[in-house]
Amino acid sequence: MTERFDVQRRRIQWIPVGKISVVWAQAQQPFDEKHAKDIASAFDPDMFDPIKVTKANGSGQHHAIDGQHRRAAVEMLFGPQEKVPCEVLDADDPVRAAELFGKINTMRKRPQPLSIFKVQVTAGDETAVAVSKIAQGLGYRIENSHQDRNIMAVAALVSIYRRHGPEILENTLKLIQATWGVDPNAVVGPILRGYAEFLVEHGQTANWQRVKEVILKRYTPGRFVAAAKTAREMTGGNMAEAIKKLIVSNYNNHYRGAHLKD
Repeated sequence: MTERFDVQRRRIQWIPVGKISVVWAQAQQPFDEKHAKDIASAFDPDMFDPIKVTKANGSGQHHAIDGQHRRAAVEMLFGPQEKVPCEVLDADDPVRAAELFGKINTMRKRPQPLSIFKVQVTAGDETAVAVSKIAQGLGYRIENSHQDRNIMAVAALVSIYRRHGPEILENTLKLIQATWGVDPNAVVGPILRGYAEFLVEHGQTANWQRVKEVILKRYTPGRFVAAAKTAREMTGGNMAEAIKKLIVSNYNNHYRGAHLKD
């Protein structure tokens, strides 16, 4: 039988973080200090969700069922006496605490990277806005659908922008578009990252027209990724490196001009 809400059992209390701890390690995930520090460095009280805790034990300590890193971040910033909102659940033993932890973390649906990106654009996030502007300037849409002119690989776009800057991102999209047009299969993560690595290393010396011609002559986007996967299985490394090397090897093949170094 499905239980109904009980307002007496589910209540918010303001509890000092020094009174919240992981009482039962076997009912919690390992503590990640870096994660707690990241929360502290970007702390915003309006984003602070109540910590889910058990009832206090005989020592006055509440076990943190969900929110141990948020608790630690507050203590880092303000000390153990700082009070935080907590939802005190009807639990007082490690079995029930572990059961609740499992349900909370398996039933929670995490937002997709593309959804997060679009919200960041709306919020005015500097990187997201800049990436979106570059893509739109070249006729692309950042959308979660497999249609011409759509890009779904936002993690790759953001990574390229942060690592190499706006010019490399823009040139990556320009060269891919010059090769395969606005085919959505051409703007997947591995191709984007691989082309960016190629341009970082060879963008000043390579003949872009030759890059376009030799790749288009031999590959569709799907076959290009498949060839890179085969090469990676033989030589190791990551897909971006395999894509870059595949561009270089095709560029140099039967070329009378200056060869690019692999």
